Amino acid sequence: MTTERDDDGADRDRTRWLDAIPGSGFELPGTGVLEDLGAELRRGIEGMTPSADGIEAILDGVSIPDVGDIDVDAVVRPGETIDDEQVDGVVETGEHAVEIAVEHGEDAATVLVDTGGEVIEIGVENGGEAAEATAELLAAALDGL
Repeated sequence: MTTERDDDGADRDRTRWLDAIPGSGFELPGTGVLEDLGAELRRGIEGMTPSADGIEAILDGVSIPDVGDIDVDAVVRPGETIDDEQVDGVVETGEHAVEIAVEHGEDAATVLVDTGGEVIEIGVENGGEAAEATAELLAAALDGL
């Protein structure tokens, strides 16, 4: 199950993990496209805890409609966590919840993935649109692992 946090911290069911980044004017590809890509990627990460190298490897060369090829660099941010106010979505992976947050700028953006043991920072080229699509794709791949 995929959830998003309300302002009060309560989780609620969502059909989509993340709506368009406020003010970006970007709309994600039609329902099902990212879920299908996520299902393909899921095969590459089943049975393992998400890691920086694993995430970078599964996203290498992936192309998302209306966004293009994803160019990412993933690194671990030792000793960090994602603040509750910063969390954009929570993905239930079976054993535990993975928190995801998107930080965006004009030319590049960052997707943060908190696996419960470490925070993985995924630098995404092409700004907020690509970061949002990357976060949505990761959520689809991790959902229910």
